[in-house]
Amino acid sequence: MNIAPVNALTEVLLSTQSTEVINNISASTISVLSPTPESIGGCVCAVGNGLLVVVELNGDISIYSICKIDAAEIN
Repeated sequence: MNIAPVNALTEVLLSTQSTEVINNISASTISVLSPTPESIGGCVCAVGNGLLVVVELNGDISIYSICKIDAAEIN
């Protein structure tokens, strides 16, 4: 019976570089009267767990509570 030699990897060293993906994040909480007819001007990028995430036309990200949305018009 012939048994071939096996090369095994016994030690690994990874050289990684970090990259900054997002910078200058600011958050603000705005008190508004509820309910209020507010136009959402942007692209809905996620919906779930009671939240609606929108990328606004100016690049901002807005998060809305779905439980407070009574109606929606889609253009």
